[in-house]
Amino acid sequence: MFDVTKTYSIDLSSYLKKYNIINSSLQTPEIEFKQVVNYVYYQNKIDISNITDDYILSITDRPDTLSLKLYDTTDYWWVNLAINNISYYDFPLDEISLNSLANYLYREYREYSLDTYIQFLENMNVEKRKIKIIKPENIIDFMKELGGLIV
Repeated sequence: MFDVTKTYSIDLSSYLKKYNIINSSLQTPEIEFKQVVNYVYYQNKIDISNITDDYILSITDRPDTLSLKLYDTTDYWWVNLAINNISYYDFPLDEISLNSLANYLYREYREYSLDTYIQFLENMNVEKRKIKIIKPENIIDFMKELGGLIV
């Protein structure tokens, strides 16, 4: 389980090398996830509208479980984060995490009632559930195209 209060660097080097998607522009093996997103999307301006679908995340979806559900492997856990330009922390909170965060906000700030914090976070969750996904039938081609753009 990820601790939402920490910042993580993700070592994607072995994964990126597997698909030949690492070069001198991504010099360090420990790169921030959003660096990959920014490099690919903002420098290459990929149009993926024809290979994506709208998707509503369930309360139990996490990047790894979504990858497994859609692509029969957890290897692509980061793909749908990347195409939505989000990080793990932008995923909807499960009920326990949502309540813990609401309690923390209430204890620390006390500007609103606990119910107000809960309602606010629940409303944010509704919006966070709406993402785009790479269609399962397009994931392999997407990975090949991605590799060609970064190398």
